[in-house]
Amino acid sequence: MSKKLGDFVFKVLDSFFITIEEGAHSVVSAVKQPEKYAGFYSHEGDVIAVKKHGSDFKMRREFIDATLEELGLTEL
Repeated sequence: MSKKLGDFVFKVLDSFFITIEEGAHSVVSAVKQPEKYAGFYSHEGDVIAVKKHGSDFKMRREFIDATLEELGLTEL
């Protein structure tokens, strides 16, 4: 792939991604305020409801297993 094409693709897709700082916001918020975030899903510092697929144990287990396999791990 040429550099021009790579730069173009990155520029187009960049708006769909968040920065490292934005991504860390939920983690930092959870550490600073465990009484608010413990046991809940949060996004950008806000506690939000788990989506339907997040409540599906079988789907979550398949996702975890696929992630472990991809990373070459046997457990977290």
